[in-house]
Formats: sequence, structure tokens, C-alpha cells
Amino acid sequence: MDTEQIDILLNRYDGAVARIAANLVELDDHPTYALVTSGALTGVTGARAKTAALNSPKLWVGLDALRQTLDRATAIRESGRLSGSERLELEAILTRDSVLLGTTDTPLAERDLLQQPSVDQHVSIENLLGLLRQYYTPLRELIAEIDAVWRDVLPRLDAAETTVHGLEQDLEALAVAEPAVTQARSLISDARQAIMDDPLSLAPETGDNLDAAVAEAAHQVGLLRHAQQNLDADLAQTDVLLADARVLRSRAATAYSEAQIKILEPVGLKRVPGEAAIEELARRAETLRAPTEQSWQELRAELDSWLGLAQRLVNQLATAAEANVAPLAERDQLRGLLTAYRVKGASVGLIENENLGELVDAAHNELFTSPTNLSRARTLLGDIGRAIAKGTT
Repeated sequence: MDTEQIDILLNRYDGAVARIAANLVELDDHPTYALVTSGALTGVTGARAKTAALNSPKLWVGLDALRQTLDRATAIRESGRLSGSERLELEAILTRDSVLLGTTDTPLAERDLLQQPSVDQHVSIENLLGLLRQYYTPLRELIAEIDAVWRDVLPRLDAAETTVHGLEQDLEALAVAEPAVTQARSLISDARQAIMDDPLSLAPETGDNLDAAVAEAAHQVGLLRHAQQNLDADLAQTDVLLADARVLRSRAATAYSEAQIKILEPVGLKRVPGEAAIEELARRAETLRAPTEQSWQELRAELDSWLGLAQRLVNQLATAAEANVAPLAERDQLRGLLTAYRVKGASVGLIENENLGELVDAAHNELFTSPTNLSRARTLLGDIGRAIAKGTT
């Protein structure tokens, strides 16, 4: 090996020493490294930390051994012009097993008669650099993984903590319990404990689960706040629903009676519930609006039950009113169509046509005489429409 090759290797290894030293100093100062090597971690993280931390002292021992070896080589190189023997010595230091890592003792029970009680461990500089990488990489990866979990979960955990604390205060003011808040608090407590003791045990979706649990808790508390704040307004709504029910019942009952009289065999009519159902709701509404000692939650539950019953009755009456008005509405539509046909027939000079006139008279009699046969009226209007269309072509 010539002098130039020796200088290249020395510069390379000197640079490696500087980088290794800088990285190890930064590693020592890293707060996560202190936790990893403290022995405080448990579970999955603790097991990996224990394995990685075992090699931590070897990094400094190896760096020291490397520095001493290079110091030896540098001293020879700086002595002046290299002799042949010095070049050979430097070549041996830089390329062969020249680094003393330590001494291994051999127990007497395992020692051969001619074997030394202890054996020095030597490696080459290249092999030492490989060993140092093996020691360093698991530590670096473990720290990076822990930091990644902390970066993702800790901010969300702190935000969840703040939000849930506020929700708990709201529940205290409302004097109610909410399972969704309890569930969110439990997730926060579990994640808080795990992120300190065993951060790698946290599932990748932990942060998302926290966000979802807190969002659901906030939604449920929002519903409770809304339920309390709107209690008076919803109590007032009882009068509106009762008024709607009475109007719809009257309309449905009137249409039912009228359709039976004015339409021949009406189809789809619906019987109308008696007034007793509405009056029972009215009586219960008065009880709800009266002063009471019950909690707002109990009143809210009873009111929600009442509102559900009242809304179902209103829907039933609305359906009945629509169904019972339908035959009369169809009769009125057919009357309007007959008027339109008369106007059109007159405008094209067909109204005096004997056959058309008979059809128009028959349709008029059917539509303006009770009870109206809607089926026959439809047929007559169809015949009139076709006759006018034929007469205008």
C-alpha cells in the first residue's frame, strides 16, 4: 500500500470517527434515548428497548477503541517520510484485525491445557464500523418509531383531554351522565398510560379512534344541551301539533263523508280516528306543561314520548285526509277537463256535432250529479277527447 492509499484511508476513518462521535453525542442528548435506556418501558416497547440498550455501551467502547487505533496510525504517519516497515505497519493497522475490542475470559472448565486464560478480541476497522452500525441501528429505529407514535398521538391525546374535560363540566351542569363521554375518557386514560409505558403497543388507528370517540361524545352532549335548551319551545309545540291534528281530522272526516255521498263506490277511503285520541293527547300535554318537581331529563323523556305519539297521529290524519279528498279532487279535475273540451269543440265548430254533443251531455250529467261514477266519467272524457282530435284532423 503506497502513501497516497494510506492517507485516503486515514482521512476516511478520521471522518467516520467525527461523524460517529457527533451522532452518539446527539443520541445521548435525545430525551427518548434516556427513556429507552432507563428500563422504565414495558411490554412490546420494553422488550425491544432492553435488547437495544444492551448494545448502547458498546457504541462508546467501540468508538474509543477506533479512536485509539487511528491515533496510533496517525502518530506513525506524522513521523515523517515513511519507511517500508512503517508502511507495512500502517497497512496492517488500517486493513487487518488491529482494533482491540476487549478481552474474553475462558472458564477453567472450558480451557484447554495450552490455552490462555483470556483472549484478546481484535477486529479490523471495517468490521468494527459494521459492528457499530449493528449496535446503533436498532436504537435509532426504536427511537424513531417511539417519536413517530408520540408525534401522532400526543397532540390528539392532549386535544381529546381538553375537549372531554369541557364535556364533563357540561354534563355536571346538566346533572346527567353520558356513556359516550365515559367511553372517551376511558380511551384517553388507556392511551395516556400506554404512550408512557409501552408506546409501540398502541395501534396505528389509536389517534383516529380518539378523534372519533371525542367527536361522538361531543355530539351526544350537544344533543343533551339542545334537549334542555329547547324544552320550553318543545312544550309550546304541543299546542301546534294538537291544532294540526284537529284541523286534519276535521278535513279527513268531512272528505270521508262527502266522498261517500258524492262519489259512487269511492276507492281508497280511510276511516278517521275518533276525537278521543286527540283529547287524550291534549290532557297529557296539560300535565306536561304544569309545574312539576321532576327533573328536566324525566320531563324531556315524557315530552319526547308525547311528541312521537302526536306526530304519528298527525301523519295518520294527513294520510287519511289526502286519501279521502282524492276522489273529490279527481271529479273536479274531470270537470275542468270537460270545460276545456267544450271550449275547444266550440272553437273548431264541432260542438254542434250530434255524437259529440251527446257525449258532452252524458259527461256533464255524470260529473254534476251525485253520486258520480268516476270510472264512467273517465271513459266519457276519453271518448270526447278522441272525437275532437278526429274532427280536427
